[in-house]
Amino acid sequence: MLCMLLFSAVTESAGIPVGTELVAVGTPYSPGMLSGDTLYVTALQGTGATTHVLPDDFSQEARNCLENLGRVLNDAHMNYSDVVSVQIYLDDMSQFKEVNAIYGKYFESPPPARTTVQVAKLSLGAHIEISESPADEGDTELGGKCGKRSRVQSIAEREKLCQTCAVDDVDSHRPLGGANRGKQPDVVFRLI
Repeated sequence: MLCMLLFSAVTESAGIPVGTELVAVGTPYSPGMLSGDTLYVTALQGTGATTHVLPDDFSQEARNCLENLGRVLNDAHMNYSDVVSVQIYLDDMSQFKEVNAIYGKYFESPPPARTTVQVAKLSLGAHIEISESPADEGDTELGGKCGKRSRVQSIAEREKLCQTCAVDDVDSHRPLGGANRGKQPDVVFRLI
């Protein structure tokens, strides 16, 4: 019994995995880990969300990367407007212009800070891999569909705000604008 309690305490403090449906069973990493109000996101490839297979078309592979990252954000009750930093890994820098055209459809102005680098090779024959760092939820001004504005410190407080204004969707209270993206995030990189 004591062993079970200790294991439970360790797993709760380690964080909550998010986006687990994006990787094949037995994969030795989580697409994202939510620890407190901070989301740590793995660099993800452009595999199909359910098939885990890379498409033949580079444009589709790039869109899949961004869609997969969006699923991780969504699982953590966040969205693309919460992202403050993006890291893109390409196996061919000549695809930079094509990536920019696709990327611009996902991030509003002002876009997050970004690094793009060419690498020699990516696993599974991928041509692109993207990671992102969302802002810490702390001390962000929120505005909801209900018209309420509030400064909150945590996801729990945001959920409480939703309950007090009778809006049942936590995502209806999102950070307002790029200028209020929050404080400097904890940055974690994971290269596969």
